Formats: sequence, structure tokens, C-alpha cells
Amino acid sequence: MLTNKQMQKNLKYYKSYYTGEIDGIVGPLTKTAVRKFQKEYGLTQDGIYGTKTDGKLVSVVKQCQKAAGTTADGIIGPNTISAVKRFQKKKGLTADGIIGTQTLQKMNLSAVPQPDAEVNWNKVKYFKKAEFKCDCNGKYCDGYPSRIDADLVALLEKTRAHYGKAMQITSGLRCKKRNAQLAGSSPVSKHLEGKAADVWIVGTSANNNELVHWFQTQSEVNYSYTGFGAVHVDVK
Repeated sequence: MLTNKQMQKNLKYYKSYYTGEIDGIVGPLTKTAVRKFQKEYGLTQDGIYGTKTDGKLVSVVKQCQKAAGTTADGIIGPNTISAVKRFQKKKGLTADGIIGTQTLQKMNLSAVPQPDAEVNWNKVKYFKKAEFKCDCNGKYCDGYPSRIDADLVALLEKTRAHYGKAMQITSGLRCKKRNAQLAGSSPVSKHLEGKAADVWIVGTSANNNELVHWFQTQSEVNYSYTGFGAVHVDVK
């Protein structure tokens, strides 16, 4: 989770949701900014900066950081502001460091964000939502710190049908605290966004290079690898 000051800074420099001082105090201006962001992204508009709001804000900021050519850590700081200013200057925009509508358009990112597609679990044949639940067992989150990506579920459904064998999800969603406990896990893991899963096809090698190759041939896949007792896959 971002600190209060980091959250305020992200909301100030991303579309100017927040207009107050960066003081870390969650007052009326901060709550209003959070509600505006939640409304635009299809989240519950309660003004509370929880894990789902945090995950979405970090995700959209990362996209902007990538487009601006700087480290995509989801936190707007001096380096991000400088990179955005350089990008704006290069594109003939006012170099104010604010990622507004015109800057988003030049970045080829949607100025009017669309909420992630919901998974219709009634139409999912091979998997249940609970299989993707964070395995912190309720210690750090409610099990669903982010929305499960519909493209990920569709990919796993397609893969399960292709191989015709049961597939187990050994790791799906992760909250930040649980992710940090796992050796070798990236602090920007796609598991945090609901876009990744570690899987095993029952009756095959846990380190299944053939499955990695299958995933790598699918257009929606961003990355896949093995060698740790399962096969990791994440979607774009």
C-alpha cells in the first residue's frame, strides 16, 4: 500500500484528482480525490483508500511511467515528474509534470479509463474464484486484494481445454504483504494485479517447459517461465 503522502502525490500528479497539500493527512480533500478516482475506475465510492483502490492507482501510474520512459514502480516522485516533463516538452505540451488528458492521449493511454472486465464465474467451466484467492489465509487481506483479470481466466480455461487434464493453481492473487514474504517475488509482481497465476497440470512435470512454450505462443500472454515447481504465466 502507498503511504498517505505517496497516495496524495499520485492523485495530485495523475489527472489532478487531489488539489491539497502533500501532508499525509486524510482530510476532506483527500477523501474527495479518492472518491473521484474510484468513480472513474468503477470502484466502490467510499472515499477509503483500500487495497483495490491502491492496486488500480499504482497500475495506472505504472502505465504512465512506462510511456514516459522511467522506472515503473507506481510511485510518482521527482524522477517520474521530470520524465513526464521531458515527455510533455518533446510532444509540444505544457511541461508541468501533471499527467492530464492531453498527456495521456500523447502516451496512447485512455483519457477516459475503463474498469477491468468482470469475470462471469457462472460461465467459467474449469475454475472457481476461490482457487485464485490470496494464500495469506486472511492474515493481511480478505483474499481478493485486486480484481481477477478476465483475460487470465480465459487463458487458463483455453489451456485446460487444450491439454484435457486437470490444472491446479498454486498461486493466484497476492496482497503486498504476502508477496513480500515469498522469496524471489518481484515487488511489482503481476500477482498483485490479478494478472498472473502459477499453475501445474496434474500428471505432468511441475517444471513443464512444454506448457511454457504453449503460453508463449498465446497473444494475450506477457511472460511465462518455470523452474520453481510450477509454471508462471501473466497476461498483458
